[in-house]
Amino acid sequence: MPTPSYLTTCTKNIPLSKSGSTFEVRLKIPDGERFQFEAGQFTLFDVPSIGNPADIQPRAYSIASPPSESTELTFVIMNKEGGRATQWVKEVLKVGDTVRMQGPFGVFTLYRENNPKDFVFVATGTGLAPFTSMIPHALENGEKRPMYLFFCVRHEEDLFCMDTLRMLEKKYPNFHAHVSISQPTASWNGLRGRVQEIIPSVIKDFSRIQVYACGSPDMVKGMKDWLAERGVEKADMHAEGYV
Repeated sequence: MPTPSYLTTCTKNIPLSKSGSTFEVRLKIPDGERFQFEAGQFTLFDVPSIGNPADIQPRAYSIASPPSESTELTFVIMNKEGGRATQWVKEVLKVGDTVRMQGPFGVFTLYRENNPKDFVFVATGTGLAPFTSMIPHALENGEKRPMYLFFCVRHEEDLFCMDTLRMLEKKYPNFHAHVSISQPTASWNGLRGRVQEIIPSVIKDFSRIQVYACGSPDMVKGMKDWLAERGVEKADMHAEGYV
């Protein structure tokens, strides 16, 4: 059965970080329809070339909102210099525009097997997007196990979704967000360093965790190797890289 497609309407397109390194785009599903998906899945957008609107190519983006929001979806799009989607989002896409979207796709989801271990989420940059769907969805549905998020960006100005993460921490005592900056300024008072430097200060027993990692392919590969060296079983490592 073919994956369904939808002619959605853009309801929001704004810079999400102070640096402009990310954008938040919201797409509304046609009236009377719902987009059924699992937290962590992605969709494909039809993205036209700036120079030739007839030249359309698909681009994949994780859904950043939980499945309970099935009539309007949120996406976090990285500002990639010269990228087709970046140019489209910055220069063309505006509220009210129609966007053809197809989905859902992907198996980067929670609860794929009966695994009782605690959850660890590792994200760099816009790799946070699937976790802003997964984590609220799990917590809202009664997940009581410890859930640890490690989120790293290069500079303070690249941070986004901080209010959401702090709200979840306040509402759910079993959720803990650890945010770090890899190239901080002298005025940064939070955690410093890459995620591999932060995780051991929180996680002491790697045999008790299952890990979900999302970010650049290099980060994902490095994280898998790093976890394997610490005894995390392959079955407990789930990862998705973006380009």
